[in-house]
Amino acid sequence: MSDYTKAQEYYEKALHIGREALSENCPELATTYGGLGCVYYNLGNYTKALKYHEGALQVRKETLPENDPALANSFDNLAGLYNAKKDYTKALEYYEKALQIKKATLSENHLSLTLSYDGLGCVHYNTNNYTKALEYYEKMLRIRKDILPENHPDVAESYDVISVVYTGMRNYAKALEYLEKAFAIRRKCLPHSDPLLGKTIKDIIQLKKIL
Repeated sequence: MSDYTKAQEYYEKALHIGREALSENCPELATTYGGLGCVYYNLGNYTKALKYHEGALQVRKETLPENDPALANSFDNLAGLYNAKKDYTKALEYYEKALQIKKATLSENHLSLTLSYDGLGCVHYNTNNYTKALEYYEKMLRIRKDILPENHPDVAESYDVISVVYTGMRNYAKALEYLEKAFAIRRKCLPHSDPLLGKTIKDIIQLKKIL
């Protein structure tokens, strides 16, 4: 039994108990709905994931202030799901709602903002809007560089996705510049056997061939 299948089992038991013992709009039920939504998302069952994430959002809308962080969490979850379903219009709508709440309630360098910036960058990249994708990925990178240790894997990941965008724009020199920054971090923080390190080297070689 996979970890996700186990999690599904526990959440469904919790949901069954919660529905009998708690009111329909109890915050704990929203958390359970959200947990099930994430489990089904990771299992690739987007129909059930949507059902439970929408259930979580509905409860939270009825019980929480309009700028509560839990609402932003629901919007982020739904946005990621719609992005996976390639419904990019809906994905943008929900990522922007999440970002609006975070900007109203968090500092401008809060790490939680990077989830929305990452998602927005991904959606814009998927729709070939490379300029907007770059804008959001650079915001994500700036926060991560300000908050995280210099050689943190997430900083490397930010350099990597920016490299991917520059590749899409056919600016291969910039793509190589950012990918080499990602590699400089990864060779310090990853074991030599890590597949990501090997992939980064392969991508660098491919870019050098183009140049």
